[in-house]
Amino acid sequence: MKSNRAILRLFLQETSFCLLDYKEMTMAYRPSHADFTYDTKYGVREVQGGGRSSARETIGRVIPGAIAKKILKQFSGTEVLAYVSQVHQVVLPDGLVDHDTVTLDQIENSIVRCPNPEYTEKMMVAIDAVRARGDSIGGVLTCIVKMSHTGLVHRFSISSRPSLRL
Repeated sequence: MKSNRAILRLFLQETSFCLLDYKEMTMAYRPSHADFTYDTKYGVREVQGGGRSSARETIGRVIPGAIAKKILKQFSGTEVLAYVSQVHQVVLPDGLVDHDTVTLDQIENSIVRCPNPEYTEKMMVAIDAVRARGDSIGGVLTCIVKMSHTGLVHRFSISSRPSLRL
């Protein structure tokens, strides 16, 4: 693959933002959102959704990541998959998902992105139980990189954490 090192520029204009849409968020944290975690860890809460945990901020990493996944797959055969392996106390047992054969379709066919239908149901029961109480729960993701090549990964840094090595 050759590159002319041109910069990929993304411009996304938000057209539907309305401050009143966020009024009820002052009363409770959003389920399945990083509001509570970010507030607890850093003492910052952006009720109107413009903070570091907002889609407006993270989209600058999500889109390039999606493009990178396509480039890696097309030019080196490398595939990156991630799935939910735990929701609260519901833990998908090791070995139940075959990392060599699991597909993106299997993951995406689950509402919770768990490739095992039995554990998808168990996870939904756990989620629904806490949702009924007006609460939310956490989970664990498992990431698989198939056909990785030497030198493919690069050291990166996230401002709120020390550097990580993939």
